[in-house]
Amino acid sequence: MTDLICGRIHKIRNLGGIIFVDLFMGYEEQTIVCRKDLLPREDFLSIKKLRKGDFIQLYCNSNSEAVDLDKYIHPNNNSFISDNQSLLVINYSNLLKKIRKWLNNHSFIEVRLPSIHFGKTSGHVFNVDFFGLNSRLSSSGSLYLNVFASHLVKVFSLQKCFRAEPSKTSRHLAEYDLLELAMLGSDMNDIMQLLENMIYDIWTEVKGDENTIKDHKSDIPLPFPKVNYKDIAVRYGILGMGLGKYERKISKDCPIFITDFPIKIASWSAKPIDESYSRSFNLLLPQVGEVAEGNQKQTNVDLLKRKFEILGLMSQLGWYCKGLNCSGIDLSGFGLGVDRLAMWLFGVKNIRNLNPFYRDQSFSEINR
Repeated sequence: MTDLICGRIHKIRNLGGIIFVDLFMGYEEQTIVCRKDLLPREDFLSIKKLRKGDFIQLYCNSNSEAVDLDKYIHPNNNSFISDNQSLLVINYSNLLKKIRKWLNNHSFIEVRLPSIHFGKTSGHVFNVDFFGLNSRLSSSGSLYLNVFASHLVKVFSLQKCFRAEPSKTSRHLAEYDLLELAMLGSDMNDIMQLLENMIYDIWTEVKGDENTIKDHKSDIPLPFPKVNYKDIAVRYGILGMGLGKYERKISKDCPIFITDFPIKIASWSAKPIDESYSRSFNLLLPQVGEVAEGNQKQTNVDLLKRKFEILGLMSQLGWYCKGLNCSGIDLSGFGLGVDRLAMWLFGVKNIRNLNPFYRDQSFSEINR
């Protein structure tokens, strides 16, 4: 009995009378043994001419030995996606699976959030016309996620978000994958611990995978250090401002949490500590800088209503007050840039290398 096997050649080794062909077949990689004494002479000669990247179809027996070469052979004359990019695409796909598996194992429910949000706003967003209504593409779905969490307790989403930031740095894209998570009954320390556990467990898995590309130290400390924003800001002379260019300097040795950001630069949804500071945090990773931002949410619905009324936002955000079913209960969450996490895990220096069809201020495929 024979099976038809098809794939693109990853590696080929010619030992004279035997040729070993390693094929990419989606996630699976299979080694096919091509023996001179089993194959027709013309087929064996054709296989000898094959090169890395060629696509072939052949019939194999139960021992993965080729017995007949299908007539369809497609040589690889196209380097649009390089071998290195192909490996990164596979590794990134595996990373998404690891994230979802970890969260599923910890009882989180994946929910779908809208990518088009009601209301027009200033800042780095893509405003769009949605059937005559002012709308914008999502840069975060945290409000929708908070409503889900207030009913389902432990939820996450992993989907595309958009940011109209005219930046050409090695860490910014206009379209990116954002993991957002929210958990009812958790304070800021709880959610930071959960994030630390997830990062460490995924890093440990990736560290043991010989097929991944990585370039970082062999170990990371636990627990991750935690430093108050005010202490860092005083040290670098940036009090009242974001961490900016100092992110990678602060995190050059290991992952680190920066906590308790000023209210004026933190998310408006963060619960205040006092009149100046909020229950908020950033997670910074070596060589990458900020990879996650989170906080403990303000869940006092009466306070939220008053804030929206003062700002004239009730027509745009009144639904949030109606949907939030946890007034006075602790609720915390974070958003994590998956592309940046992949940069750190795989030792990638430029975020654009992770996807042949990236979006920054241009369309990558047009510029090739």
